[in-house]
Order: sequence, then structure tokens, then C-alpha cells
Amino acid sequence: MIKSPPGKLLNSRNICPNTVGLFNDINMNSFFEKRLPSPFANAKITDLQLNLNILFFANNGITKVNIYYQCVLNDSGTQRINFYIEYDNSDPLREIEYAMSKVDNIILSKSNALPEFIDLNKPIDIAVFLWDEDPVTSRGTVTTVQPS
Repeated sequence: MIKSPPGKLLNSRNICPNTVGLFNDINMNSFFEKRLPSPFANAKITDLQLNLNILFFANNGITKVNIYYQCVLNDSGTQRINFYIEYDNSDPLREIEYAMSKVDNIILSKSNALPEFIDLNKPIDIAVFLWDEDPVTSRGTVTTVQPS
């Protein structure tokens, strides 16, 4: 069994997400049909830096996450950066309340993390995934970011 996401750990361990909303089990089940929605990414490229904000849903009480990133090129040359939000969902009692959380101001540039093959003057696909050992709660989404 794979225990941690692919890629490199971003900056430091145990990033503290900000909780921006709470939902109980009844509301989540009726609105999302028993599946947590995929994380959302808001990203822009300015001054040759990728600035990223992530909004995600997980069980309430998750106070720390680790974020991994993986830079890839597909066969057609499209750039993509995969982000994995790793969290521990080991407390079954927390499944009755969910939190909408965000991590702001993730900044990547050539000087701090990006490999040479990533060109910040071209569009980049950003994929964001929740990573838990339980595949039922793992979700992801892809967003294309245009240089400004």
C-alpha cells in the first residue's frame, strides 16, 4: 500500500489550513450525495511565480496537512503540476461534521521549487487531490492557469 503521495513535500510539514465553514453529516449527504466534492484551486502566474490558493472539504478536526507537488509534461508537451493535500482521517467520530478549509499563498518559482522544464510563460494545468488512505474520501480536480 502506498503511504504517501508522489512528488516532493512543499516547504515544511504540517501546514495548518484555515476552516471557513462547517457542515453536518445530514447537509453533506443531501447536498453532495454522500461524496465530498473535489478540491478547488485558484491560481495565477505573476512575476514568474505561480500563486495558488486551495479550498477543500474534509472531516472537521483535521488541523494539519502536508502538501506535495509533482511537475510533469504529458506526451503533447502540456505542463502540469499535481498537488496532493495529505491528511489523516483516522477518527471515525469526526465523520459527522465536515469542514471547508483553505490553504492560501502557496508560491512556486524557479528559485524555490520548479524544475527547469516548467515554463511560466505558457499555460499550466494544475491538478489538486486530497490524499487519504481511504480511497472513498480521496478526490481531485484540474484547472488550467494562463500566464498574466
